[in-house]
Amino acid sequence: MPDEPTSRHPKGLRSAWNSRKRRLRILVLLIGVGIAALACLFPRQSSPGTSTGVSVAQMQQTVASLLPSGRISWESDASETKSRTSAPTSSTAVRLQFDTKTGAAQVAVVLVRLPRTNLTDFFDCPDRAHQPYDHCTVTELDDGSNLLVNKGYANPVDSGSPQVWFAVLTTSDGTAQIQVSEQASGTAHIQAPARLDLPLSEERLVALVRAKGWTALASRLPRPAAPPEPLSRGALEARSILAAVDDGLPTGIKAVRRDGARTGYADALLDDGSTKTLITVTVQDWQPRTQEMEELFKNARSDAAGTRVVMRKHPAPSGGGAVQWDVDVLYSDGRRVVVTELNAMAFGLPANRSEPPLPMETLRSLAEDAQLRS
Repeated sequence: MPDEPTSRHPKGLRSAWNSRKRRLRILVLLIGVGIAALACLFPRQSSPGTSTGVSVAQMQQTVASLLPSGRISWESDASETKSRTSAPTSSTAVRLQFDTKTGAAQVAVVLVRLPRTNLTDFFDCPDRAHQPYDHCTVTELDDGSNLLVNKGYANPVDSGSPQVWFAVLTTSDGTAQIQVSEQASGTAHIQAPARLDLPLSEERLVALVRAKGWTALASRLPRPAAPPEPLSRGALEARSILAAVDDGLPTGIKAVRRDGARTGYADALLDDGSTKTLITVTVQDWQPRTQEMEELFKNARSDAAGTRVVMRKHPAPSGGGAVQWDVDVLYSDGRRVVVTELNAMAFGLPANRSEPPLPMETLRSLAEDAQLRS
């Protein structure tokens, strides 16, 4: 059990998660069977090939020149290698098996042309409410580009699964990304047990993603169309959301390991002195009377001000005895507040108590807090 884990998205709150996907949060790159289940979170990107303006041979030659001594086995079809962004992009990729004396891994390099120049939309660490064992850093480099390095696992909630490390470099103008990842594995051409050591150190991974020439190649990819206007946007900074959580907690329970997106989402662990459990808060501004919200709140009664509330108790999607309690509030102007609580430290982890620590009435009070309306 991690000291400070994470979560998956509540069943019935898919629209909240879809809105967060539109923020283009970076997730684990699909490079192997161990994380194939995450493929459904991403729209299909353009397949690699000469039609993108960058040839596979060019990319392979560049990658080979940058790797340390070892055996390279190129994979002929890298079309299932996805960009780490969920926005419309133009991308191309190469994938290989790389084997050295110290370890073996699947390695993927993805070049991405981004649709707009809003830099902060295109890099962020994986949410620790969803990938509890990951260790992630984001560094602004001297040239203004941003470097993200994440060390995690093929199964985000199992630290015994193969390691997955990735580095993402986003250019200073926000028009291109270079994404490099490695996943520990046995090699396909050797009958040997899987080896858990990664052949590329963090320094080697960073050197590969920062290598000269990648940005120029990425700029030759077709410019993608701008993404459609989202139906909802995140509202309030994470620190404002967490302040409301702090103010709404009863005596004896405090929020620790506080995390969240730049706007519209925050999560924390609730510590009552004996267990730690997850609470998440999503704050969004929706266009009033959207079909998605009307469907979600169709059975909810409206008060005199037009506010509708849905309260749910159900098993958490991950099982393990975990349950999930939700309070979902929609105001007449489109402001939506969703508060979710577990009896576990993260979505995907087993229960550590019989019920979540906060009663539903407290969750509702928090969801209707005036601080989350400002």
